[in-house]
Amino acid sequence: MGGRLAQEEAIRRYSQVSWQGRRWPWVDPLKDIQAVVAAIAAGLKSPQQVAAELGVDIEEILDQIARFRQQAEEKGVSLSWNDPGGGPMKTG
Repeated sequence: MGGRLAQEEAIRRYSQVSWQGRRWPWVDPLKDIQAVVAAIAAGLKSPQQVAAELGVDIEEILDQIARFRQQAEEKGVSLSWNDPGGGPMKTG
């Protein structure tokens, strides 16, 4: 009986995975980023969806940003987008 439960658990666990194939940037990456920012601002896409489309893990990105902010603070470096509400897209 334990085998069947383990199998059902494995099916449940692994059926939640989504797979996104590798993507390559378009000819004009600036326009791509501007379009992504506009889509997020308009509520048409989420940052999680954009990260998945780019083939990156949103949690890994957030961890990297948090580590970067912590390192900058520890070293006394002030960045224009390093405030909690500003996010990396803030420019000034």
